[in-house]
Amino acid sequence: MSTIKVDRIEPQDGLQTNAMGGIVQVVRVVHTGQVSSNSTTYVSTGLQASIKPRSASNKIMVSFEHSVYHDNALDSNLWSLHGIRIKRGTQSVYTPVTNNNGPYDFGLYDSDNANISQQYNRSRVEYLDSPATTGTITYSTEIACFNNNGTVYVNYSNSDTVVAPQSWMTLTEITA
Repeated sequence: MSTIKVDRIEPQDGLQTNAMGGIVQVVRVVHTGQVSSNSTTYVSTGLQASIKPRSASNKIMVSFEHSVYHDNALDSNLWSLHGIRIKRGTQSVYTPVTNNNGPYDFGLYDSDNANISQQYNRSRVEYLDSPATTGTITYSTEIACFNNNGTVYVNYSNSDTVVAPQSWMTLTEITA
């Protein structure tokens, strides 16, 4: 068996001006741990992935999807909103839309305040980062609840109806 190793393969006519977008490597992590927040203060979701870029000029596409369950108490405010931010190490690189009441990137509005409000959905974000390093980078997510309304859960599970929810993160190194 033979092995061919090359540094780069280019089209016969050469690369287009400012060509980019070749995938260098992909890292994918699945997380099943349950986390909750009932505050506008961000808490770690437990989802994290690490990548070591091969070139400091390359970009990292950070994609994640969380399984989210939001539970509002009876006669509470009607917003079931939350925000999820992305951190590179200790630095926030993506922070959701926020006002004085907290983040509100995802969620629902329930016009029936006579009953307990419960929503189950998925929250997905893609963010293109330029870390400018070849050192190992760890990306993670944090969640917060809008206006302290109810409780938002990541990977909510109970023994009766909701079993084994998952969240995942994919890091894709892209040539710049």
